[in-house]
Amino acid sequence: MPGKLNFRPFFLLVFASFVYSQSTVEAESLINELGCGNCHLGVDKSTLIPMRAPDLSYAGSKYNPSFVYDYLKEPHSVRKNIGRSRMPNFNLSENEAYALTLYLQDQKASASFLEYDSGNSNINAYNLITEDYQCTSCHLLNDKGLDRSINLNSTGSRLKKEWIYETIFYPQRHISQGTSMPIFFDDTSDDSKVVVGSMSSYLEKLGNEKLKKLDKELSKVQKKFPEISSADGRKIFLSQNCISCHTMDSETSWFSSHNAPDLSGQALRTKKEWLLSYLQNPKPIRPNGYFPGTGSRMPNYSLDEEEVDSIIEWIGDFSQKTVIKEISNFQTSKVTNLLMPESIMPKQVINKKTTQLLQSFLKMQKDSNTSGQANYFNLVENQPYEVDELYVANCSVCHGPSGAGDGYNAKYLPVPPGNLSDSEAISQRADDTLYETLYGGGRIMKKHHFMPSWGLKLSHKEIVYLVNKIRKLCDCDSPNWSENKK
Repeated sequence: MPGKLNFRPFFLLVFASFVYSQSTVEAESLINELGCGNCHLGVDKSTLIPMRAPDLSYAGSKYNPSFVYDYLKEPHSVRKNIGRSRMPNFNLSENEAYALTLYLQDQKASASFLEYDSGNSNINAYNLITEDYQCTSCHLLNDKGLDRSINLNSTGSRLKKEWIYETIFYPQRHISQGTSMPIFFDDTSDDSKVVVGSMSSYLEKLGNEKLKKLDKELSKVQKKFPEISSADGRKIFLSQNCISCHTMDSETSWFSSHNAPDLSGQALRTKKEWLLSYLQNPKPIRPNGYFPGTGSRMPNYSLDEEEVDSIIEWIGDFSQKTVIKEISNFQTSKVTNLLMPESIMPKQVINKKTTQLLQSFLKMQKDSNTSGQANYFNLVENQPYEVDELYVANCSVCHGPSGAGDGYNAKYLPVPPGNLSDSEAISQRADDTLYETLYGGGRIMKKHHFMPSWGLKLSHKEIVYLVNKIRKLCDCDSPNWSENKK
């Protein structure tokens, strides 16, 4: 047999030393393996994730779409040789997972495959895999072998047959960096093609039953959401910053540095008990994303108790020393009107008494009632977008990306946001009026106080930019009288 290799006991002993086994979890090592720094500030980006996360640039050539859909809905362990690194659960709905599946299926390998050889049905492929090439020294096949890498029983339902064929020929090209899978075969040898084809066909057939079930589920979803497109999936891929772990040659990140909080100061913001609960089961805190509008989420890594303790230890403990007084129901009602739900918080001039009032109100909020807990916005029904300029970052959450007053936050407000695309209304506003409204907030124009003042957050140049942006949104000029026009 071409490339046949007989393993010696000594080789098996040496190979076993590469298997990840730790009795204790070191915090920095764990955070590196999970890739926390790929989204969060305050921790270095992972040095391991780029080697362990699959390249998705050719996902459509590699994976069966029904497997992708099933996996996105409920990620599970596939590769047992990547330590504590794992694919987290983004809690994708049916239509979100389907949209992302369509997008990934559009990603095809640029180079053509080897011509597939189905092999020889008279060859005992099982013996080839288990005895001649001793693949079960790392892989499980049926009930034989060691669970150190990918379970070969799932290969046929997970991968397309052409990809199985190519991967056996070129493991160093198609498996994650640093793979220990040897190169056994020569793609110019007819004997090798028959052997690899026989092995590939066997693995493909082994997954047929599972794949049929997955295909039925995907078919139901396709009929349920005929309007969903690959473009919807692309926005989800970018909004969740998947590119921070996975390679995608055709895309660039929406996020210049991060899309999650700075972990170095987390202990100053949250109590240990809250962190413990959140790490065990992350809940939506910013339903429309860390940068509002992007829809980014904190996924669930299904951390075990030891891992949670290790991360909390790394973040550190913090004792609250500030004494905050209780406030009355009347004061609570007053603060409720001061706070702006689901909004961006610009810097405001707040006197000492009001600051203390806010502190007391926030301290009194308890997490006992979870019935009103926020849910993540559906990323198909609420299209995420890149926060790439000043208006989108600060104004679109209420006024909408096109200025029509339909931002995701609009439904939470007691008064509808202004329609900045209404040329008839905005053409009656002078530039200095728009400037003053942006600078001082809604109150100065006898509008609702939920329109905040941006004067302490934005510079003069930035506010002027926004005035000009509003003129573009309404496609209108300022009134003639404001510019001494006749």
